Amino acid sequence: MSAGVGRALVEDAAARASDQGAEALEVTAGPAQGFYERVGFKLIGVAQTRFGPAVSMRRDLQR
Repeated sequence: MSAGVGRALVEDAAARASDQGAEALEVTAGPAQGFYERVGFKLIGVAQTRFGPAVSMRRDLQR
């Protein structure tokens, strides 16, 4: 944790998705909500998972 690996993975996924024409990335996050907020995701709703309540988040991509 705190080594930048998660951020690097998200940035790589965002770049690949954008290159393939995607307009956004969406995730369902539980305890990792704070991490996703720090890498640019915004809260868009709530979700129920088999592990309990979570949040739906979205990050719009640059084109």
